[in-house]
Amino acid sequence: MLDPLPSSANGITIGGTNLRSIARADVRRHIIAMSQDPVFLPGHISLKRQLDPFNLSSLEECHAVMQLVELSSLAINPTDLEAPLRPESLSGGQRQLLNLARAVLRGRARPRQIQDGEKPGGLLLLDEVSASMDHQTERIMQRVIMNEFDGYTIIMVSHRLEMTMDFDTVLVMEQGRVIERGQPRHLASDSNSHFGQLWLAGGNHAFNHHM
Repeated sequence: MLDPLPSSANGITIGGTNLRSIARADVRRHIIAMSQDPVFLPGHISLKRQLDPFNLSSLEECHAVMQLVELSSLAINPTDLEAPLRPESLSGGQRQLLNLARAVLRGRARPRQIQDGEKPGGLLLLDEVSASMDHQTERIMQRVIMNEFDGYTIIMVSHRLEMTMDFDTVLVMEQGRVIERGQPRHLASDSNSHFGQLWLAGGNHAFNHHM
C-alpha cells in the first residue's frame, strides 16, 4: 500500500482516491505505519528527534507519549528527551515500544477537522509488530493501539493470534491467497475453521460460542 506494485496500483483506493494518482512521498506521509524492525536515525541523535524527526511535537507531548507506552524510565523528565539515544542499548521490546510512541505522536500531530462527538481517524498499518516480543510488551502495545487508534482503520499482518482477537475481521492467507474470512473470536470457537485450528495449535483454549 505504501509502494504499490504496478500490477495492483490501479485497484487500490482510499476514500475513493486512487493511490496511483498520489505521489509516493505523500502517501507515506498520510499513512501511519509500523514495521517489524524499527528504524532509527543514525548518528548522535537525541531521543526527542528519534521520536519526532519532523519536530511536530513539544517536549511535553513527547514525554506524555513515552509515559503512555510505559517507557518513562528512558525519560523521567521532558528535558531528558534532549539527551542522545543509543538504540543499541535498548531491548527489542523497548525498540518496538519506541516505534509505537513515534506512531502515536504522528497520529496526534496530524491536522484534523473533527466534528463534535467524532473520533479522529486515519489508516494504520502494522507489519508483524509483535514478533519476538514478550507477552507484557505485547499487552502494552495492544492496549495503546486499541485506545489511541480507536477511530482508525487498522490493517495488521500478524502470526501472533492473540493480537488479532479484538479486530473486526481476520483474513487467513495461504500461499498469497485468502482462504478464510470472519470475526476472530467466532472463528477461534470453531475447531473446523482454519483460524480455529491455528488457535488451538498455538496452545490456546477454545472460545465458547456465545463469546
